[in-house]
Amino acid sequence: ATGGGKSLREHDIVIGLELLDTSETRRARIRAFFLSTTPSQDPSRIEAGVAYFDPMYVANPAGKYELTITYEPKSGVFAGRSLGRRLLVQVNEGPDTLDRMMAKAHATR
Repeated sequence: ATGGGKSLREHDIVIGLELLDTSETRRARIRAFFLSTTPSQDPSRIEAGVAYFDPMYVANPAGKYELTITYEPKSGVFAGRSLGRRLLVQVNEGPDTLDRMMAKAHATR
């Protein structure tokens, strides 16, 4: 991205990051959500819901992650050079979207 008119030396890029847990863990969490909020539901419908939501549910697992970000400019002074930065990201334990939805569903019963 360009400097956005602010500076020719500073460039900003916005990135999104999803740290996916294993498919088994995500599917178990989704299944538990459905069993908790709709316990009388037909098991085949619950499994269909699990299969539907699995690709969308991120479930960022708690932990510390070291990321290396590299950028290789195509033009300019740094063309052809690899520029990089290392970051430490910490994901803390806490409620996620399913936890909040479950709490809301139980509060309205």
